[in-house]
Amino acid sequence: MFLEVQEGRFREDLFFRLNVIPIHIPPLRDRKADIRPLAEFFLRKYAQANGSRAKTFSEAAIEYLLKNEWQGNVRELENTIERVVVLSCRPEISIDEIIPSLIRKSNNQDGSKEHHEKDLFAVSCKNELLTLEEVIHKYIEFAVQVNGGARDQTAIELGIDRKTLYKRLRSNECKTSHS
Repeated sequence: MFLEVQEGRFREDLFFRLNVIPIHIPPLRDRKADIRPLAEFFLRKYAQANGSRAKTFSEAAIEYLLKNEWQGNVRELENTIERVVVLSCRPEISIDEIIPSLIRKSNNQDGSKEHHEKDLFAVSCKNELLTLEEVIHKYIEFAVQVNGGARDQTAIELGIDRKTLYKRLRSNECKTSHS
C-alpha cells in the first residue's frame, strides 16, 4: 500500500489515517481452523436465501474443503459453497457435489485446456436407469460447475442458446422442489 502512496496513486494523508494499526490477515490456506465454520456459515446463508434443502456437509466434503488451498481466499470458499447449495438437491452436501465446483480450467501454453480425471462426467444409477432427460440435466449441471457457475459460457460450450440453458435449469429446479 505504501508503494501506492509513493507512486502517487493513493493519498498520503488518507494512508496515514487508515494505517493507525496495521492488520495482517493470513490467507485462508494458512487458517485451516476457519474453513469449517466459514463453510457452515455460508451453507446456512445460501440455503436460507435459496430455499435449498442443503443443511449439512458430509465428513468427506469437510475433509476435502480443508485440504483445498483456497487461492481465492474466503471469497472462493463462499462462491464454491453458494454454487453447491444452489445446485444441490439433497439435505447433505457430498464430496461429489463439491469436487466439480472446484475444478479449475487451466490453459496450457498452446492454449488447449488441461483435463484431469476429476473433469470426467459420470452419472451413477443404482438399480434403475436414468431417463435421457435426467442425464442431460445432470450433464448441464456438471457443465455449469466446470465453468465456475458461468452460465453464458456454459451455453456457448454446450452449443445451445443461453435461454435454453436457463430454461432447462429452471425446469429442473421446479421438479426438484416439488419432489
